[in-house]
Parts: sequence; C-alpha cells; structure tokens
Amino acid sequence: MRVLLAFVAILVLCSLAQPAEAFTFFPPGGNLQNLPHGSYFLWGINGTLPDGYRVASASVTFHKIYNWTHEANDRIWLHLLQGASSGVTGGYDGEAYGSWFNTPAYPHEQILLNDFNNLPEGFRNRADVTYDFEDSELAMLNEYLVDGNMGLGFDPDCHFYNCGVEFSGTVAPIPEPGTLLLLGLGLVGIGGVSRRWSRRDSR
Repeated sequence: MRVLLAFVAILVLCSLAQPAEAFTFFPPGGNLQNLPHGSYFLWGINGTLPDGYRVASASVTFHKIYNWTHEANDRIWLHLLQGASSGVTGGYDGEAYGSWFNTPAYPHEQILLNDFNNLPEGFRNRADVTYDFEDSELAMLNEYLVDGNMGLGFDPDCHFYNCGVEFSGTVAPIPEPGTLLLLGLGLVGIGGVSRRWSRRDSR
C-alpha cells in the first residue's frame, strides 16, 4: 500500500510540474519613460486568466532608471490598483511629497507595493530596478484580475527618466484539492517506505 501511495505521489508531482507560462506587458507608446515629479500615472492592464489558472509570480521593472538630481523626499510610489482604464492616464499633483493614491483624491481600492527612495542618481548611474510581488500581493492581484482588469499606480516625487517600464510574471495551474490530498497521502507513503528501509538497513 505504501509503495502504491509513493507511486501516486510521483504521478501527482509530475502533474503539478507543468511549466508556468510567462507574460510581459509594456505601457503603450513607452509613455512612462518620463516620470516628472509633479504628476501621477495610472496604467490599466486588461487580461483574463484561463479557467483553473492563477498568476504565480509578478514583478515591475524600471529599465535603466535614474534620478535627474538629488532632492529631499525623492520617491516613486508604486501601487497595485483594483482597476484602471486601459492604457496610461495621469494628472497633476504638484509634487505633494506623498502618494496621490493614498489621499481622498483616489477613492478606489489599492495597496502600496513599494516606496522607492534610493534610486540611482545621474545618467551614468542608470540601472534596472525590479520589484517582485510578495505572496499577499499576488493574492490581491489574482483577486483584482477576476473581472479581467487591474492597474498599476505611479507617483514620482522627483524627476525619474528610464528606458521603459515592464510588468511581467508567470501564470500556472491552480492545484485541485483532490490532487493535493493525493499528494499528501503519497508523501506519507514515501515517508513510511523510507523509514521501513532505514530499519532494515540498521539490522
């Protein structure tokens, strides 16, 4: 029986090892390459997940970004938005030294992903900077994508040039509860078999 359970576990692990599918989005027209301190931006992304799939990993990358000069309170606030109009829209906030998305001006659901406060200064020091979503943020991203739309919010409090912003990650199948149960039983079987062999070897 234990050998059978171990075999089941191996089969389940093989089924769970389906390769994740990668995705990449870029804002239309590259219009986040100039992030001036007096503005905020919403980037709406439309995408529908196939049935039985979830976003398994996600990241936002600023390519070759740099701060034009050092000033007090230099920041880029990056938010995950419940939704936004497709494409990039924005407005003027007058460099308010705080995220526009945390004020009553933005009344919709959002979470702060990161507050970038130490970005490279000067053209010669430009570099790629990536933020990887944490597990709780991935859970919110998958919840937001239920209706096929999510957004990213950017509020720079200094002037940041870059060579493009990228939203990328992977999509993978959601393990079914029955599959997880079989996996658990199989792992128990593997543990029993290994203990049995270890007792035999000790004799």
